[in-house]
Amino acid sequence: MMVFRRYIGAGLVACVALLGLVACGGDGEDGEDGSSAAPKVNGIDPNAEVDYDTAVVHLPEDYVKTWDDHEVELVSSAAEGFFIKCVYDKSGTKLDPYPVAPEEPIRDVFFIYGPWTMPIAEKFAFVHPKTDGELTFNENVPKPDDYEEGPSGNPYENLTQEQRDEFAELCGSEPEYLKFNYVDAQSDGPGTVALGEVQDKVAADPRITTLIDEFDACLQTEGLKADRSALGYPKGVDFWTVNEDQIDMAIKTVDCKDQVDFTPRLADIIAEYQMKVIDEYGTELMAQREAWDDLVQEAKDYIAANPDYVIQE
Repeated sequence: MMVFRRYIGAGLVACVALLGLVACGGDGEDGEDGSSAAPKVNGIDPNAEVDYDTAVVHLPEDYVKTWDDHEVELVSSAAEGFFIKCVYDKSGTKLDPYPVAPEEPIRDVFFIYGPWTMPIAEKFAFVHPKTDGELTFNENVPKPDDYEEGPSGNPYENLTQEQRDEFAELCGSEPEYLKFNYVDAQSDGPGTVALGEVQDKVAADPRITTLIDEFDACLQTEGLKADRSALGYPKGVDFWTVNEDQIDMAIKTVDCKDQVDFTPRLADIIAEYQMKVIDEYGTELMAQREAWDDLVQEAKDYIAANPDYVIQE
């Protein structure tokens, strides 16, 4: 029997508000660029590093970003662990410990411009890479006949609305709970805003026009055509479904990207624009990253010290 357990960490459920408990501080993104976790800020490599074996592209932004999926998951989980402990301390209600979603290397895949390595194309086509369980649960691939949804791991699942309201009132404004609010911890200063504008600047760069022209010329030999409104994709893709036709199209896409050296050329342009931002706002961005590192470490320490309320599986 195939059973998929739904994890409820930050990578899948952003905050307790989605469970009907406490309002979020705002909307957050989980690092759609797909790049991997950043090293500590102690000098920034201005060059892009393209790793075909892991389908990861390391970029200057990695040194200063605060939206790595697993780090966000750790901070969010520490908040949930504190919330569950607070509920127990103040009301005597013992909830199950909050499960920290495991670190999944597939989340580090660089995919904002579509597939660019054959293993990723052959497995995911144009669907954003995710775990096998998530592919099945989200119906990106057909569910097998023996599929059965496992327990969610959600410690709040069986609470009444009255209990949810009560616990939110008791613990939702506690300073330590708010300290681990990852949305509030992520600065929206001018440097962060400028990094968020890099993607649009890259798309408008004349070198990208040349790159897409070359990519399109190759695609046309395969009976496809580049979608100029979706950089790196051909027209006619299905962003949700993995099937034979979409995989075939993805394989042709990757073959053309290889022929025109698509991803390394694109990554170099991205790195150039990111470094312009980092050069201008380096003090702000590096201070933000250092503060984030401290918070992530606090979250790790809290999780390790409180296995009754938050647990890594």
